[in-house]
Amino acid sequence: MRKEIIYTVTDEGRDTGKKFKITEMPAFQAHKFALKAFSKAVRAGMNTPQGAESSGMMALAKAGYSILVAMPFELSEELFDELFACVQVVTSANIVRAVDSSDIEEIQTILKLNKAVYELHVDFFPAGSQLTSESEISQQVVKKPSLNIKIPRR
Repeated sequence: MRKEIIYTVTDEGRDTGKKFKITEMPAFQAHKFALKAFSKAVRAGMNTPQGAESSGMMALAKAGYSILVAMPFELSEELFDELFACVQVVTSANIVRAVDSSDIEEIQTILKLNKAVYELHVDFFPAGSQLTSESEISQQVVKKPSLNIKIPRR
């Protein structure tokens, strides 16, 4: 069963008290999401962890959320849309439905929801963990995470 959480906005603002249900992507979708993220990072000229192209979510967990926000928007927009597709609003009548543009009034809420979706997908990789004991690529990613951003030459 996929993980689900209820995220309640707690900071002050127009969205305070609003609740959102975040549901984990299916495994194949999450793996493809991670591969797309690294492919786009490479196209953006960003350094990625060694072996990232075959480690999927494990490598994304080690690279951190910053890999998504550091790449140019024209590359990351699709990724953020895919993350946000995991979010639904929980209405005051406890009805769960798709989020529409009137449900969120603060930009900060969108940013926090995106980060919460990301964290839900990578929280099963605690710091220093390994995917398997025999996975050489996973061990390399765990031991040597990096996110060195370099600007592509034109």
